[in-house]
Amino acid sequence: MTHQLQRTEKVVNELLNASYVSFKEGTFFIEEMVDSGKGRSFFHSTAPVLLMKSNHQGPLIWALDNKKCAEGGFIVFNDDGLTLHLLEMKSQLRRRDWSRVKEQLMGMYLASIAIMHILQLERPISVTAYVAYTEDKTQQRDNRSYIYNKTINPAQNIELQEWSQGKLHLPHGIVAEIRKGLRNSTGDIDFGWVN
Repeated sequence: MTHQLQRTEKVVNELLNASYVSFKEGTFFIEEMVDSGKGRSFFHSTAPVLLMKSNHQGPLIWALDNKKCAEGGFIVFNDDGLTLHLLEMKSQLRRRDWSRVKEQLMGMYLASIAIMHILQLERPISVTAYVAYTEDKTQQRDNRSYIYNKTINPAQNIELQEWSQGKLHLPHGIVAEIRKGLRNSTGDIDFGWVN
């Protein structure tokens, strides 16, 4: 792993913008800068981590149809392989928000896979999606009628199954585990140790 890590660090320094992609050790965080959802999500790792932060000015990869992207992601360099972690931070999470959160996480997944390819890294052995929120309102009914919720908008009910089951279906047949977390009064959350 040491040789691969040294080569990766060299390529990161040569090809990628340090404002968005950088190595971290120990405790690190991803920060939401938008006023309505300001806060930080903390993580801890004993292994080296490559942190990838989103640019809120536009997509990380201009050619993607999906122009949305989550707050960030990171790759953990474990002895048994690489793991990919994605993060989206919300204030309230309502039923109608889940579709957008999925698009943001998918955008970060695709950007992360592209960065991994640029760095000539192997595919991750697992993917975890973290969703931090101040309030989970996904179980509350939409204010629209019962007919809208059951008949006209059945896709929303099917999509919410992913949220309730804790599994997110991503491109390339990848299923990510969803880890949910409630943010504190300052908008922060500590998701603990990752590997």
